[in-house]
Amino acid sequence: MNRAERRWMAHHKSGQTLQDDVDQIRSRLSEFVEKLFPTDTVRQHVEDSE
Repeated sequence: MNRAERRWMAHHKSGQTLQDDVDQIRSRLSEFVEKLFPTDTVRQHVEDSE
């Protein structure tokens, strides 16, 4: 399965969202934001929300 197929399946997924999925997305988003805006503030905000 290629990347586009995985994204399509994730977008059209039904049912309960797994905490592991949420954690992975949160981690990837934090890395992306950190690269755009390199501060410790982003990391602290994410850790505080958990």
